[in-house]
Amino acid sequence: MRRSCRQRGLTLLETVVALGVFAVAVPLVVAAMGTSLEVRRDAEVDTRAALIVRSITADLRQAYAGGGNIFYPRGDATHPRVPVMGDYANPEQPGPVLLIFDGAGGFVRSASREEYATGLAANQFGFLVELQGEEHPREAGLARVRLQVETPVAAAAAQRQKVRFMVMISTPASLDEN
Repeated sequence: MRRSCRQRGLTLLETVVALGVFAVAVPLVVAAMGTSLEVRRDAEVDTRAALIVRSITADLRQAYAGGGNIFYPRGDATHPRVPVMGDYANPEQPGPVLLIFDGAGGFVRSASREEYATGLAANQFGFLVELQGEEHPREAGLARVRLQVETPVAAAAAQRQKVRFMVMISTPASLDEN
């Protein structure tokens, strides 16, 4: 009886080549997955930040129309001329207004400067927002508002991811007369 010259199975060379291809492909796939997760998270943060800015802008417009909102917790809509010009908790020390939002983008409360600098330990908070406003230097009746949305809130200010916005808001003539 004659044996067939054909053998079944893989040669050592074929096995080594297959392992080499596998060794190159797996790290590339894993790296791509990690990058896509990071890109997805960044896109999610950018989208949530834009929604928060839209909400804050609507609240600022409501304040100028005479309604109460998060910028005037005591219902005092007479100061400052630009609602985010200073820290209303301490009117003698102008500075940015610091706000805390939950992970879904809902307003929670104001933040202290210390909380802003060191971070918040509570997990229910998703974003810190720093607002700084000023009257437009060349256009009467306009306010220039800088917003910086930051996450994660548990991190110190220097370690947070920051998304920056600038919004122009019309101010009513009655505020310009003060």
